This record gives sequence, structure tokens and C-alpha cells, in this order.
Amino acid sequence: MANKDDEFDSLDDFDADDPSVPTTVSRAAKKRSMDDLLKLVLYLLELSPGDFDALGLPDDFRGYIIEARKVKAHGARRRQIRYVVQKLASDDVDMIRAKIAGMKEQRDKRVKSFHIIESLRDRVLAGGDAEIQEVMERFPSADRQQLRNLQRAALKEKVPGSNVKTNRAMFRFLQELFSAEDAEETTDPENG
Repeated sequence: MANKDDEFDSLDDFDADDPSVPTTVSRAAKKRSMDDLLKLVLYLLELSPGDFDALGLPDDFRGYIIEARKVKAHGARRRQIRYVVQKLASDDVDMIRAKIAGMKEQRDKRVKSFHIIESLRDRVLAGGDAEIQEVMERFPSADRQQLRNLQRAALKEKVPGSNVKTNRAMFRFLQELFSAEDAEETTDPENG
């Protein structure tokens, strides 16, 4: 007869996916999980209304966050945040985290393109024909004459910092080229 203690002597006999085997989570793991949820809730509370609406959260959870935003007293706000964390702990937060990650990815992409456009604008405004040729090679549909006119207008304004209007106009021009290129890439069947 087999001894009761010999039942799981080998790890081969142990099935971790068996629902009859109780799994325990350490207190430290629970605390880390709750801290992660707290950070998530605090992040959601700090989002702008537009970004918050863009997440498309379930109505009940949206209500919890909106209520927590309304509370201004420190102690009451802390209690409301704890309440939201407890409610969120019983829900699936992977969907919320995935939506936030997608939103952050889009924001990072916009910031990166913004910096690229700024850099290109500064080079075109400070440079000569080589920079205009670089823009024309990258964007063959660009209006060379408009680009040259913007560059000339910037060169005429000799006082540093006074060519804000020209800088903005050049930025908008380049931004339109970039957005047209992005739209072309998303609709191009060869890239899909």
C-alpha cells in the first residue's frame, strides 16, 4: 500500500493545472498586484477627459473613476481610490492595460514624428538648396515653389525669434506632407 506522503514524491505526478489542487498566492504577490492596480487607477485619474473617453472603459468602471475624480478632500479621495482599486481587482485589467499601451504607443509615434518635422523644418529654414532637395526626394508630391517661398521669407526676417509665423507655416507645410505620406502608407495595398 502506498504511503500518503509518497503521493507527490515526483514532480512528474504533480499537475499544476489541476483545479482540485489549491494554489496559494503569497502576501507579497498580492501586495504587488494591488500596488500595480493602484498605479493604474492613479494613471486613469490623471488622464485628460479626451484620452479617458478614448479608452472605452466599461460603464461601471468609468463611473468609479468619474466619482473618484469628483472627490477633492484628501482622506475621502484616498478612500475612493482604494474602493476603485478593490473593484478593479475583481475585474480583468488586461484589456485596460492593452488599451493604455496602445494609446501610449500612438502618443509616442506622434511625438516622434513631431520631433522629426521640427528638425527638418529647422534644417530647411537654416539651409539652402540641399535641404530643399532632401524634402523633394522624400516627398515627390511636395510643392517646391511653396517650400522655397517659405525658406526665402524666413531668410528675409533677420531678427532671431521674429520668424515665428514663417516657422509655423513651414511646420504646417511639412506636417501635411508627413500626414499625406502616412495616409498613403496605410492605404497602399503593397505594404499590407
